[in-house]
Amino acid sequence: MEYRKIRADEMMAAGRIMAQAFHFQNFQESLNESGHDHEYFYGAVQEDGHMAATLCAPPHSVNYFGQYVPMAAVGGVASLPESRRGGHMRKLITFMLQDAKQRGDKLAGLYPFSHIFYRKFGFEQCCRAQNLVIPMEKLTAFPSIGEAKQCFAPMDEQVFSRIWKAYTKNMNLACDREGKWDRYLNKDPYKERVYTYLWYDESGSPEGYVIYASIRHKDAPAYGIRDIAYTSQKALRGLMGFLKALAPQGFHLCWLAPQNFNTFMFFAEPYEIERVLNCHGMARLVDIIWCMENRPWPEKGTLTFRVTGDVLEENNGVYRVTVHDTVKCEKVEDGDCDMTLSIQALSVLALGAETVESCLMYREDIEIHRNEDLIRKSFPAFSVQLTEPF
Repeated sequence: MEYRKIRADEMMAAGRIMAQAFHFQNFQESLNESGHDHEYFYGAVQEDGHMAATLCAPPHSVNYFGQYVPMAAVGGVASLPESRRGGHMRKLITFMLQDAKQRGDKLAGLYPFSHIFYRKFGFEQCCRAQNLVIPMEKLTAFPSIGEAKQCFAPMDEQVFSRIWKAYTKNMNLACDREGKWDRYLNKDPYKERVYTYLWYDESGSPEGYVIYASIRHKDAPAYGIRDIAYTSQKALRGLMGFLKALAPQGFHLCWLAPQNFNTFMFFAEPYEIERVLNCHGMARLVDIIWCMENRPWPEKGTLTFRVTGDVLEENNGVYRVTVHDTVKCEKVEDGDCDMTLSIQALSVLALGAETVESCLMYREDIEIHRNEDLIRKSFPAFSVQLTEPF
């Protein structure tokens, strides 16, 4: 079996595998769903040219502590039934991660059908979001401030991009939407029942937007927020003050809010607001040295840690991070270190998805040997927002 990038003439075979695995009607539908060229497809191919497994992993630009970096966006992971449980997907994912690292990807992310399955390849659950169902009367507490104006095609992407970047600047793994705004904007409200509004503050500056659609919740008319972003809490309150005007035509507002959005403090009366916390994306570090050198470190000092993992084993070993006026990370000879942890634990700590305290309490793949105080201070919590389709 050969594990490699596939050729253009092998796309049909990859599409057929995905169609069989994901119940698409035909292979062309599965290829259209992926939306990527053959250069980002990988396959496990037998000597006779028969493809047994495939996946797709194009670079996807995401936020990492204030800068956009390439992340291998893994999808279309599929094997033929007769080729499963033979270790082919492990070898294919390993090859893909090696290729992603070589081309410059710093991270890898995906949306799992099973956390247990992808955890075997070094990925870990790193993003949760709140499904909120808000009775419309809860919005009456927000005053009508500023002005909301409906937008029609063609819309000015630069305005929306500025608001989005301000909204997500402190959200790791948030999508870089440059060149992708057509997914969100220019919807025809009369054909698609999708409505786009910009919110302007008292000075006339656009500081927030909301895109919502008419939906049904529990067989009653409601509204669903497709997308929302704001540059300040005032802008969010202004948007909510506008959305309350929808009350006569809908009973609830449904919103997938970030995990760090404090529902109970924002709404004066949170009773009757339905809130369900759901898992979303998984991620892992691909380039450990780069990720360590390009994240904030609250305390100066030196830390050493041993990383273990079953996939992309060249990342295993002991690393030393020295934090002074600059940050230096280097791989050193194996020996005594401050901490031993899996690539999964390191990934959630580096991203800020979990704290050292929560990892020590709930995980079995992290052990601190010394320097505990500095380790705890070095990995504070940070918002992670991996919820958008690639």
